[in-house]
Amino acid sequence: MSTIHVSVDQLYKVAYDTLISIGVPEKLAVGGARTLNSADARGVDSHGVSRLKFYDRCIKNGEIKADPDIKVLKETPVSALYDCDYGIGVATADLVMEKAIELAKKNGVGIAAGIKGHHFGIAGYYALKAANQDLIGFACAPSFPLVAPVGGKKKDDWK
Repeated sequence: MSTIHVSVDQLYKVAYDTLISIGVPEKLAVGGARTLNSADARGVDSHGVSRLKFYDRCIKNGEIKADPDIKVLKETPVSALYDCDYGIGVATADLVMEKAIELAKKNGVGIAAGIKGHHFGIAGYYALKAANQDLIGFACAPSFPLVAPVGGKKKDDWK
């Protein structure tokens, strides 16, 4: 078996071009490609460009909207709530975090949340976006139990 080496820039281009080809608008494709690229650059291959096939399938099945109608439902000086309209999570979550950063820079605290989202990649990417701008960042997402909790033997041991 041979190994193929690609640069981080080449990997970004693959992600960006693929997102564009499956109907994701440019603004969302940029953020989505950055998020996927960040996962691969950190060795989290399960959340990098390997997810593109999954996103393509979800778009074709109608589970994800390639071009969602993203709206701010409510905004205060320190918070914002987005309706992500079932868009591709690695792109919509990037927009939500950008808003949290904007609010924090302007008002000292920024909290942003999105509803109707989808798989958003590695949470650490969003926290690092804030940290790289001298802010404290926190990112999380709900999920169905997939693995056993600490000290558990089955995924349902938390109940």
